[in-house]
Amino acid sequence: MNNDELFRQQYREYLGVEAEEENEEELLSKAIALSLEDNDDNSNGKVKNILLIGRTGSGKSTLGNVLVNKDGEFKEVFRESNGSVSETKHIQVEKFTLDVSRDGTEKIDYLVIDTAGFGDTQLNQKETLQLLKELVPIIKKNGINQIFLVNNGRFKEEIDIYRMLEEILFDKNAANYTTIVRTNFPRFKNESICEEDRRRLQTENDEIARILRTSRIIYVDNPSLELGEDEEDMKLIEINKKTRQESRKRLLTYLGTCLDSYKSTNLDTLGERIDNFMSQEEKLNQEIAEKEQEIREREAELQKEVKEIEKQKSRDLRITGRNFERQVQELKTQSQKKIQATRQELGEVHQERLQNSQQTYDREVNRLNQTIQSNLSTIRNSYNNVRVGEPVCSRGHDSNIRTYDRSGYLIPGHRTGFIGHIYCPTCGTEERIRRMNEAIEEQNRKEREIINRLNQERINRNNQADQDLRERERLEQQILDQEQRIHEERLRSNRLDSEGRVKRDSQEREDNLTRELERKKQELRDHVREAEARKNEAKQELFAYIGQNLK
Repeated sequence: MNNDELFRQQYREYLGVEAEEENEEELLSKAIALSLEDNDDNSNGKVKNILLIGRTGSGKSTLGNVLVNKDGEFKEVFRESNGSVSETKHIQVEKFTLDVSRDGTEKIDYLVIDTAGFGDTQLNQKETLQLLKELVPIIKKNGINQIFLVNNGRFKEEIDIYRMLEEILFDKNAANYTTIVRTNFPRFKNESICEEDRRRLQTENDEIARILRTSRIIYVDNPSLELGEDEEDMKLIEINKKTRQESRKRLLTYLGTCLDSYKSTNLDTLGERIDNFMSQEEKLNQEIAEKEQEIREREAELQKEVKEIEKQKSRDLRITGRNFERQVQELKTQSQKKIQATRQELGEVHQERLQNSQQTYDREVNRLNQTIQSNLSTIRNSYNNVRVGEPVCSRGHDSNIRTYDRSGYLIPGHRTGFIGHIYCPTCGTEERIRRMNEAIEEQNRKEREIINRLNQERINRNNQADQDLRERERLEQQILDQEQRIHEERLRSNRLDSEGRVKRDSQEREDNLTRELERKKQELRDHVREAEARKNEAKQELFAYIGQNLK
């Protein structure tokens, strides 16, 4: 069973309500109304409120169950918590009646009020104010007979709770109606041990010392009844019940001495003011939440727009990059075409030079061959003109003798006298043939030398042509490379300019969006601060009202 179900069950039992559709507020209103009605209907008017204050786990709810002693068996009325967090976060009330006369004609009704949840550090401001709102209608008419500050150890949390209630609902006079109840004190019957504990508490801190100056301390022990079901456990439960009876007797005896009740005035409008404050706070919180949500949505929109800008920038940069690569590729293609055209042109010129060189060589060789052939024919004819069979003396002066030079050429006009060797056709044939062959060989040698010289000249011309071709190709390649580098630098510069424009445009758009967002966020923050200020102002007004009217 969760806290809400437990709350409903307790109040339905208390109110006799069976309808499941009634919510917590309706049940609480009926409980408070019934409590006030019971107080008014009491014939003697002796309804006394006992307010239990203490942290969760201090034994506060157990103390309430001991006071009520439902059915004489200490049945659980107030939910006892085993942990550090309250089982419920609502004010719980339970009434019990005490006979103060032997004949039963005089009775006092006590209303035990358990401030469940006040000691829970997880409570927020709204929940705390809601608990105060629940407490106000219970105590505003009859006041409080006793404030039991319940503790089973150190007092820090109990003091914090007491100080909060004292500042909001009570004043410093509330200490006169406050009693410290030390629970889980097994030796509560030993007065010397109790006195030693009192002295120790007075030195624990100034706040406890202040309360103790006008308050008293009761020592009790309320051992648990939640044990097993075997024989030993049942015996221990009976012992614990007797201990609880002793504790209850001490408490009731003490309550019998507390005749007056403490009342705070002007509580009628406190509940309404708390409602107004909580309603206004809820409205302001809603307004703040809406503004904060608007900020988050605007930030999300900005992030979306920034991402879209980044995508567009990436697309533009990719397009710029692709255009650059395409232009570079086109430039390289054009350069390759120029190189090929230049090489083809240079090759054609080179081939023409080679052809001209070959033609020159062929012409020189042909002319040489013609000259050589003519010379050879002349040589052969010169030697062959000597008539064979004529009587010729090698030293004769016969007029019929022809004179030849050493090479066998006829010397015309010299018919007499010794001018050169005279060869007789009969006796000079072998010598003549030998000399003719020598002349032919000499002519062939000269021919070879000339041909070799012409061939070497042709080779030199070809080599020079090849060298000139390579040099022209190198120079043309340098020129084209330089042109390509210049074009690439221009394209790269254009690309950087384009990318720079894209980035600047994107950054400018982002900056504009950021400035717009900051402006909008600042406006929303101003609205939030205004709402917070209005909320704090309403809170201060509420606490100021409490401080002025409830003291």
